[in-house]
Amino acid sequence: MFDRRVKLFLSALVLMTLVLLARALQVQVIERSAWGSEADKVLSTSELIETTRGRLLDRNGIVLAEDSPCIDACVDFRAIGQIPDKDWVDALAKSRLRTRMGEDYRRLDRARRESLVLQETEAVKADIDTMWHQLAQIGKMSMDQMDDLRQSIFIKVQMRQRSVWYKRYKKAISDNSKAEPAPAYRRWLLDLSQELPEVDESFIEVGEQTQSHVILPDIDNATNNLLAKNAEHLPGLVLRPSVHRYYPYNDLGAHVIGHLAHVSEKDISDGPSDELREYLKNDLIGRSGLEALCEPLLRGSRGLIEHRPGDSTKDKLLNDPKPGLDVHTSLDIELQNDIYQLFAKVPFKYNSDDDADKIPMPGGAVVLDIKTNEVLALVSYPSFNLNTFDDIYSSLVNDDVNRPLLNRATQFALEPGSTVKPMVGLGAITQGVFGINDTVECKGYLILNGRQYMTEGRCWVASMYANDPRVTSVEHHPIPTKDPHPTGFLTYPDALERSCNVFFETVADRLGIDGLSYWFHQFGLGKPTGIGIAESRGHVPSDGAISPALRRVFTWYSGIGQGKVLATPIQMANVAATIARRGIWERPHLLPTDDNNPADRVDLHLSPEALDLAREGMKKVVSELGGTGRIEVPDGIVLAGKTGSAQAAPLKVAQRDGDGKIIYEEPVAAAEDEDGAIVITKNKVPKREKLELGTHEKANPVAPWYRGTGPAQDHISHAWYIGFAPADDPKIAFAVMVEYGGSGGASAGGVASKILEACVKRGYLHPKPEAKEQRTE
Repeated sequence: MFDRRVKLFLSALVLMTLVLLARALQVQVIERSAWGSEADKVLSTSELIETTRGRLLDRNGIVLAEDSPCIDACVDFRAIGQIPDKDWVDALAKSRLRTRMGEDYRRLDRARRESLVLQETEAVKADIDTMWHQLAQIGKMSMDQMDDLRQSIFIKVQMRQRSVWYKRYKKAISDNSKAEPAPAYRRWLLDLSQELPEVDESFIEVGEQTQSHVILPDIDNATNNLLAKNAEHLPGLVLRPSVHRYYPYNDLGAHVIGHLAHVSEKDISDGPSDELREYLKNDLIGRSGLEALCEPLLRGSRGLIEHRPGDSTKDKLLNDPKPGLDVHTSLDIELQNDIYQLFAKVPFKYNSDDDADKIPMPGGAVVLDIKTNEVLALVSYPSFNLNTFDDIYSSLVNDDVNRPLLNRATQFALEPGSTVKPMVGLGAITQGVFGINDTVECKGYLILNGRQYMTEGRCWVASMYANDPRVTSVEHHPIPTKDPHPTGFLTYPDALERSCNVFFETVADRLGIDGLSYWFHQFGLGKPTGIGIAESRGHVPSDGAISPALRRVFTWYSGIGQGKVLATPIQMANVAATIARRGIWERPHLLPTDDNNPADRVDLHLSPEALDLAREGMKKVVSELGGTGRIEVPDGIVLAGKTGSAQAAPLKVAQRDGDGKIIYEEPVAAAEDEDGAIVITKNKVPKREKLELGTHEKANPVAPWYRGTGPAQDHISHAWYIGFAPADDPKIAFAVMVEYGGSGGASAGGVASKILEACVKRGYLHPKPEAKEQRTE
């Protein structure tokens, strides 16, 4: 019985041994290659390969932004932590000793070698600490800022680990049904009873953990030489060839081209989930302008390489890096430059009879192609250098007087003044509240239902010449004295020519504040144009609550572009283009387009007769002696234009303390709640101070361009000029705004005149010798 049991046991033992031998044969011989490959995969690390960003080009192929070669100062990840990686430091210490002592190091006994390694390890740590202080000094950073940068790199690598972890997790789920033994990560991922380990505590490794990371991007040659000379005492430092974003035109077009910035948490969470396109900590993203608008096209895809352990020849390129696409924009950078330079010498008149001073003035200008509504130029002055943006940002943001960061072409909504008058007439005639042959008599003051208003509703003639001994009466537009209106009963074209306030206040009164707002809104005011970059929506009269007692007064003011109406240069350029296209509103484009989206075009169904009269009046603005916009026009070009001089509020700037921080005040405000009870609230607002207005004799040194006009040089206004040309076959439309520029005809008109010359020079306008020349005498 016992022998039988022994035989059964031995038989079972032999059988188990044979099974184990067979399994070992299968694993070690038959499946050796497969299991070796599986082991390589488990132990392999992946590394992302950075790509380049696409170029921004103007309509003629000129480069506006591109990635340019540079040198980055980088530091090995193992030296970036507050406590450097111990194994890496030990290895570096031993390498230093071998290099310094040569064969003498190998001859030392074990105890002596360990003592020297310990000393050298402390020296390496001290050098690392000194290196961070030196890099912070070179980068003009505080140590707190440097610590934040190092921490952000840690977060970036952690995010990369999590990405790899998740990728492997998804693969494990999909392969769950396979019979092969699962690697360790697969076991704890699939066993839901086990608590998932933290990624940082897992064995998941990525190439970035042994890579160098950028600390100081795009260092200059002097810094490169200094660091290279001291490289022996800068553990982990790598001077690595790289690329940085370069803007060949520096400050030209900075607002429209835009800039890059480090990604935010929202950018990361809202960005693509694709491992090769996802945003990681410290990545750059287009933050404004075309860089932001074209981000999906400009951003490339990273490459991916898999490193196999122990043998670099087994490294496998999984994905090639794909550079971002080049993007052609609608801009003409040479035209942009021509117009930008004009704001450095704007003609400024204190009185209409004075010679003009030419001084730098803040402002904005837009030029549109009528056929496509592409933006040929979008200018904001002053500007800033995109290549030094990060270095000078604090000074830019603290410049409360010049506000160089403000895009005056799209983000600065001001009262547009008399440039709204073509819209008022077109809306009133189309709506049927004013006839094409109707007239309004201008006696210098607004008269409605037999009542004359002496304070509100005065025509500009009465405001400027009521007490002038040269003018015996302000009735019937006696200015200019060489060409007074023969009857004083103005038609729509007459009123445009002479920019009669009384006429358009009367017409606005017939439309009412809601009708006026409707037509302003139809032309694109009070809403973004949809150009694709940051812009202000502006304001139309019906936006917000208005006291019933003031609705009629605000209607009059709004009818001449004051008070409750605000617009940007891009909106007003689009108004001019809409009139030029005979009532077809279209969204302006910064990128060339062949077939426009029908939703981007709206037919306003304006009265054809009214459009003819509007064009006639806008031509007379430029060509007739009584026109308010008589500027020099290139021979062979007929211009349809409209001026605007919008009364402005005094310039106030935020007060700052010695550290440059804004000083706030808490004014008390009283308001009624739903039950009619008085509620006291405090609103924290910047404390502002009014700047002294400059004169011809004494300019304000802080804001030399902030000057008054009129006999006492105490009148301040923003200057506008809009138009399209050629008047009878429009090719381009434009708007010019000069902040605190005084007379629209002088300052904005002076810029507009030169814009036309630039458009001729660049081939956007073609003079016709047979065209009737506009009078400028």
